This record gives sequence, structure tokens and C-alpha cells, in this order.
Amino acid sequence: MIFSPKGFKMKISVTILTRNSEAKLGKTLESVRSFDEIIVLDSLSTDKTEEIARSFPNVKFFAGAFLGFGPMKKKAASLAKNDWILNLDSDERLNNELIEDLSTKDLNPKRVYEVSRRNHYRGKWIKGCDWYPDSVIRLYDRTQTNYNDSKIHEKVELKEGIRVESLQGAILHYPYENISELIQKLDHYSTLYASEKRGKNISLFSLSMRAAYSFFRNYILKRGILLGREGLLISFCSAAGVFYKNMKLLEANDSLKS
Repeated sequence: MIFSPKGFKMKISVTILTRNSEAKLGKTLESVRSFDEIIVLDSLSTDKTEEIARSFPNVKFFAGAFLGFGPMKKKAASLAKNDWILNLDSDERLNNELIEDLSTKDLNPKRVYEVSRRNHYRGKWIKGCDWYPDSVIRLYDRTQTNYNDSKIHEKVELKEGIRVESLQGAILHYPYENISELIQKLDHYSTLYASEKRGKNISLFSLSMRAAYSFFRNYILKRGILLGREGLLISFCSAAGVFYKNMKLLEANDSLKS
């Protein structure tokens, strides 16, 4: 059941990027139904993403070509009517404790706000690997700061004089329902990484060591070994992601030489 406050002390616009997000978008939008405004910025979806988004009265829907995650999040923020921006992924939801905290909080323009994120695989909260513990900065005043321009691994810039404050509650993250979805996202992100980092030097030895250490960190140091097959899968895919993104980077660098 979604907590619905009578009103928010501060007006907050929620921004969400989408791309063929029909499977999970409805529950994401339902979790922020009580917010003043939701900006959905879509990257030319071919499924029912737009139809689902427009079915919510507080949603404003926009579409355009994908520019990279950082630039897209900045564009979404520019389309909002409020200065306070809460950014969510299309497979994330707010829990009631977080909504209640946001509805009563006096927000400080010289603060950005981080929140705990609970990452799930096939509906199961994964309490290990690099997935736990996890906290993300998602709420900020756009007149003071914004996301950087990175196409991947984008983040809110911590400009001089701005400090980080934690919120109560959590973002519930449901990124993968099966192995195929995990592999597809791994392929997509590794391609973006190679495109952005093209020209950066990387050796086969370094590539191999980084991938091996990624598995060791996730499976042993981050206790993936205690999580059964989910821990093994996540640890292996993390290592594979390191391997693929750097192999793609090598191929991208080869194209610069030809």
C-alpha cells in the first residue's frame, strides 16, 4: 500500500528516463502518485511505455533520441516546473517511509540528499556483492547543482559548499527478472562505456586482473558466496561486465588507429 501524504512541505518534481519500460513503469509511477509532478523523458520506446505514462494525471511525457544518461537526466530536470528534483529509474519505487520523510522535510538548497537503495533480483533483496549496502544521491536543487555529462556512471555533482544528507526510508530497485535481462543490460552498458572512454589505454593483463578481482571482491569479500546461485550469478556477471567493457574499449581504440 502506497503512503499518500496530505501535502508536501516542498514542491518536488520526479524525473524518470524510459526506454521500452512497460513491464515495470506502472508500479514506479504508482509509488510517486502523490508527488506534484513527474517528468517522463523517453528514448523512442516501441512498447506501451507512453500509454502507461500518460495514464497518470501528474505525468508529463516527453520523447527524444538518447544522448547518454547524464545529459538525459539534465534535460529531464530542465523540463520540470519545480527546482527540487528527485531522479528515479523506471524500475525503482519509493517505500512509504521515504515518501513520508520527503513530505515533511525542510529541504536545504545547499544539500543534496542520498537514500538507501535495496537492489533485487527476481524479487529477492540481494544483501551482498556490490549490490549491498548501496546508497545513491537522487534529490537536489537544480539551481545549485545537477548531474554531470557522463554518458554512463553519471552522478550529481558535489559543488563547493554543497553537502550530502541522508533521507529516511529506501528506494526499492527491481532491475532484473531473469538472466537474459541482466546480460542485455551488461551488453548495453559496456557499449556505452567503450564509446565514452575511447582512447583510454588498457592492456590485456590489466583487463584480466580487473575482471578477476571483480569476481573475488563480489563473491568472497562482499559475501556473494553466502547468497547461493544469485550470489554466483551476480559475481560472475560483474566480472564479465568488467571484461566486456574493456574488450570493447580495445576494439574502439583499434578503430582510432585504422
